[in-house]
Amino acid sequence: MKQAKLLWIVCVCMLHSLTLNAQKVGLVLSGGGAKGCTHIGVIKALEENNIPIDYVAGTSMGAIVSSFYAMGYTPEEMEDLVTSELFFTWLKGQIDDKNKFYFKSEEETPEFISFKMTIDDSLNIKPFLPTSFVSPDQMNQACLYLFSQATTICKGDFDSLFVPFRCIATDVYEKKAHVHRSGDLSDAVRSSMSFPFVFKPIRVNNHLMFDGGMYNNFPIDIMKDELKADYIIGSSVSDNPDATKEDDPFALLENLIMQRTNYNLSSEDGCLLEFHYTDVSLLDFEKAKYLIQRGYDSTIAHIDEIKAKINRTADIDSVNARRYAFRQKKPQLIFKNIIINGVKPHQQRYIEKSFHTGKEYFTFNSFRKTYFKLLSDKKISEIIPHAQYNPTTEAYDLILDVTLNDQFKFSFGGNISSTTSNQLYVGAKYLGIKNLSYDLSLDGQIGILYKNTHFLGRIDFPFQLPFCIKLIGDINHFTYSSEQYAFYETDIPTEAYSTEFYFKTKACIPFFLKGQVELGMGIGKIKNKYHGPYSTDIDTFDKTEYILGVAQLQYKHNSLSHKQYPIYGTMAKINAQGIFGRKKYNLEIDPFNHESYGIKTTYWMQLSALYDHYFSIGKHFSLGLMAECIYSTHELEGNYMETLLMAPSFTPTKHSMMVFNTAFHANTFYAAGLKPIYIINDMFHIRWESYVYVPHQAIIPTAKFHAIYDNAFSKVYALSEITAVAQLKYITAGVYVNWYSYPQKNWNAGLNIGYLIFHEKLIE
Repeated sequence: MKQAKLLWIVCVCMLHSLTLNAQKVGLVLSGGGAKGCTHIGVIKALEENNIPIDYVAGTSMGAIVSSFYAMGYTPEEMEDLVTSELFFTWLKGQIDDKNKFYFKSEEETPEFISFKMTIDDSLNIKPFLPTSFVSPDQMNQACLYLFSQATTICKGDFDSLFVPFRCIATDVYEKKAHVHRSGDLSDAVRSSMSFPFVFKPIRVNNHLMFDGGMYNNFPIDIMKDELKADYIIGSSVSDNPDATKEDDPFALLENLIMQRTNYNLSSEDGCLLEFHYTDVSLLDFEKAKYLIQRGYDSTIAHIDEIKAKINRTADIDSVNARRYAFRQKKPQLIFKNIIINGVKPHQQRYIEKSFHTGKEYFTFNSFRKTYFKLLSDKKISEIIPHAQYNPTTEAYDLILDVTLNDQFKFSFGGNISSTTSNQLYVGAKYLGIKNLSYDLSLDGQIGILYKNTHFLGRIDFPFQLPFCIKLIGDINHFTYSSEQYAFYETDIPTEAYSTEFYFKTKACIPFFLKGQVELGMGIGKIKNKYHGPYSTDIDTFDKTEYILGVAQLQYKHNSLSHKQYPIYGTMAKINAQGIFGRKKYNLEIDPFNHESYGIKTTYWMQLSALYDHYFSIGKHFSLGLMAECIYSTHELEGNYMETLLMAPSFTPTKHSMMVFNTAFHANTFYAAGLKPIYIINDMFHIRWESYVYVPHQAIIPTAKFHAIYDNAFSKVYALSEITAVAQLKYITAGVYVNWYSYPQKNWNAGLNIGYLIFHEKLIE
């Protein structure tokens, strides 16, 4: 019995000695952006042929792939991930539609450039400049999801992962390569892949880190000198800077930033797999499947050479068994406590209330929803989440490093047009967050046709059902004149002005993720000046003044892809308004003419509904459907022009917003539109919009320009427009040709650069 026990101990010791002295294989993966997907094919081929992988090291995209392997991902799982829409969303930094919280979104304005600054305790003014092309918001939450559990298993020691792992980052302050051996796995990988100006740098242990490829894009030296691999398989998808095409901005940037790296590997040290691509750019992840296959095929072509140099095998079943055992150690990704850094205590309370009361557990999906809701509030610039496992609660502590936006925002924009639709927009906003979130904004527009001054104050309350209070003040002025080609009426004098001043207060609550309900009240004055039946010449006008109160209940839903020329998403509005007040009408030169002068009370009700939805039809086509109807009990006013100025209008296109086409004004109307869209790529598309408009009773003038109703449904009008659109990051441009059925043969063409967006009126 003792002899058998002794023999067993000797065998174990011998096996342990053999394991310690066995040939160790290291895999080194270079950076290279999307080209790094090739590495997945390399790993797939190695595993299928029982080639052991004992260590992994990588830079940038090589760090991502090697970290996946070190966490126990199979090659198939890696391929599924990098070819998924979710992965593209993370890399592009786009918050997918289902995560956008409409209730927290800012008012749409015509801004296309903004500047931010903050005034700190020492009154130093800090101008804001963008630091990355891609927003970090998606990547921040994705890294929490991908790496938190593996960090827990290895306890921050990268040698204790499924296989030991190293990755390279660049220390901005020290201006040298930094090797990540321990710590938070998400920080290590994020810093290694943060290519300058594409992704934001991140701070690790108070050191600012950028992409490791700037100093060491192929860490063969780390694999040899630190991990002591006996045989190295290197997969390189990058080259040292060389002449590049001047029309490829990412290639130019790569050559400017990246220092020369030694991509050589001697045959004594291992096998070098080199991949050279001329048709794949830094962010060209749509070609991932092609790249993975290239990696697989090339490795298979070298597999006999590799096998000849490696004296041991790793059976795929045993590898999968070890992988499974490692992954089984992962604790469930649920959260209990919240720790918030980077903000003051009262600001911490506001953020914490948005997650939970501090008593219950919550899942990652719950975190993600609240995370995106908070980021919809533009007072918060960035949230970097980390998860630290707490054995006491058997859950993770959620650690949030919060950066607030600068307090002041100054915006500029408007529209540059080949017609009279030129608008200049200037805006200023103050953003505040304490126990409550609040902001104050003042902006204005000036142009030939439209002038506006707008004030908005908003206070948000972070209760379980959040709500906000808005205070709104507006001055709107419209000028319509045939001299500016903005007045479509040939039978009457063609000049009119409308000015309104009002104040409103609204209480708003969210309705699911994309909607909100508003209850509002307002009071204001509307002054209309126009040529009418009592105008004696071109320089005299009829004038009408309204002092009105408005009560409204409105539902809004908005998931449109762009604030102008959207190609997917939905816009829906339902609005019920009660209007009451008094009207004063007079001819200024003859106030004693009782036929033309007087004061009377007025009241009416107005109901409106709008639905605008875009269907995706394959990769290059989208179809928009629109329907709008308005019902109003507003009676005809004293004359034709006054009635039209107070009647709702149908203005579905940007051009129609800037003209006064009398046919498209009615107290009650029905309209529908069809919008086929050909999508060339993410930036360019061509859209054809066609609309049919039916006034319930068209408003027509008498011989003396009084207003009367035509027979019900006696008129049908049409509008069609074709626009070639460029949707750039900060601005939109459109070249259009359109046609109106009234007046006859009415064709228009032009160019708009910027945005035509007006603030709401007293009567919406």
